[in-house]
Amino acid sequence: SPDSPLLPAVVNKGDTAEIWNWAIGMSVADAFRKGNELGFVLGMPFKTVRNDFQPFEDNAGTSYHVEAYYRHRVTPRFFITPGVYAIFNPEHNDANHTMVVGLIRSFMRF
Repeated sequence: SPDSPLLPAVVNKGDTAEIWNWAIGMSVADAFRKGNELGFVLGMPFKTVRNDFQPFEDNAGTSYHVEAYYRHRVTPRFFITPGVYAIFNPEHNDANHTMVVGLIRSFMRF
């Protein structure tokens, strides 16, 4: 069908789009132990609010990203960071269920 999101967009010279996103974060240095960090992030993933080409337009709803993490210093040069994040109203669609993801990151300084 012509409204299928799988069809390529037709973009003409001079077409424009307005895309918004935002985030705010906070971290606490030396949380519970020197060298560790506790952090939180709240934001809105990229959202197209206006564009001149089709078929790409975001839904009328708004997604939110919430994240918490704890960077644990294992050695002065190696850190492990467990965390969790949730995306409410994925794809800016109020009908979509919240997605929750656990994660583990590692970081090494050379």
